[in-house]
Amino acid sequence: MKAVLGGDYDDYIAMLDNEPYRGLRVNTLKCDDEALERLLCIDMTKTPFCEHGYYISNDVEKLGNHPLHHAGAFYLQEPSAMSAVTALDVHIGDKVLDLCAAPGGKSTQIAADLQGSGLLVSNEIVSGRAKILASNLERMGVSNAVITNARPDVICDEMQGYFDRVLVDAPCSGEGMIRREPAAVSEWRLENHEMCAERSAKILDSAAIALKSGGIMVYSTCTLSAEENERTVDEFLNRHPEFSLVDIAVPFGRVAYSRLCGRADIDKARRIIYPDGGEGHFVAKLQKNADFEQPCYVNEVSSYDKCPTADEFFAEFMNCKFGRYKTVGESVYILPKIMPNLRKTRIIRAGIAAGAVKKNRFEPSHGLYMASEPKMHKNLLDLDCGSEEIRRFLHGEVIDCDCRGYTAVAVSGITVGFGKASLGQLKNHYPKGLRTLNV
Repeated sequence: MKAVLGGDYDDYIAMLDNEPYRGLRVNTLKCDDEALERLLCIDMTKTPFCEHGYYISNDVEKLGNHPLHHAGAFYLQEPSAMSAVTALDVHIGDKVLDLCAAPGGKSTQIAADLQGSGLLVSNEIVSGRAKILASNLERMGVSNAVITNARPDVICDEMQGYFDRVLVDAPCSGEGMIRREPAAVSEWRLENHEMCAERSAKILDSAAIALKSGGIMVYSTCTLSAEENERTVDEFLNRHPEFSLVDIAVPFGRVAYSRLCGRADIDKARRIIYPDGGEGHFVAKLQKNADFEQPCYVNEVSSYDKCPTADEFFAEFMNCKFGRYKTVGESVYILPKIMPNLRKTRIIRAGIAAGAVKKNRFEPSHGLYMASEPKMHKNLLDLDCGSEEIRRFLHGEVIDCDCRGYTAVAVSGITVGFGKASLGQLKNHYPKGLRTLNV
């Protein structure tokens, strides 16, 4: 480590035994910074890594069971992990690929930047982790994502030249996480650097194909390894002369080390270590030449299924209409406005899992409500985030309600789920797997 960090080694080692940084990011799809700070009632200090990112004290109790976390108002995230998406600089309307997306921190940050526009394709090669990714995107109310479970080479070959932005947050040896995860120390092996670097090279080569001419790709890791950071970028640029490094031009981190790879312009990339306010990250921003001839063979879906029973439900219980239906058996999905027609890539979910048609009636799903705003519902029960009623609802209990029929439940103005009201009570439809266990 001393050989890697050089003159930064003493600053790094002096903080090695300190407590790790904790942070959260406001989900601007559902909430704004001022409202979240007021509702959480905890000290939140801005981080330099993201406009909506905050440090929280290590003294703060775990927030995973907080009603606002259930509602997707915020995402718990190590502060410097937010840096890669900031460097990606997503614009409204962009088509973005997050190639190694689970568990979803960076994908949900991209989705917040898109604000429901464009398209987000979130890919995860491990099927179990892809399910966690899907759950987090649903909780955060993301409606314009396609979640895929495919090898990077498969999805990038099918979607070549399609994306404005590509994020490769590569699986790595994890040296930047040793204060947070003791296992990262016990499992450390020198040979892991070369293995991870080789894997990252293959992923980057695939990602390069999916990016359109003039597009931006960000490569990031949470390791301090030279093999996985500066040298991986150097070797990628040697293989791909159509790419060049772009200065990230951000106020955080320190320049990457040219002495580790012999490339002078590597100082356009950034390293983050403890004195910079984060655990340990590397971020490099690359651009494909605008005059590079990059074909795109992706067709987009232009016709949709009809679902009269879903239309009837929306007319009765909601103040909005949908029409981009895709039916798969009983299940009904509301597709994003931009939907690629994929044949080789396995899709876990596209858009919103809206519900199912059963016995000629439409039964809505949790995902439909999580992707909606309270004003979209004709029946609404808005509960205070500190109330006994919201605690009981998240525990799966029946609660009092004067509405009739399907009713959205909100916590302090943010949709968190739904139930079906009858005779003054709300039958709880909060998913069993998400319910809190504490009574």
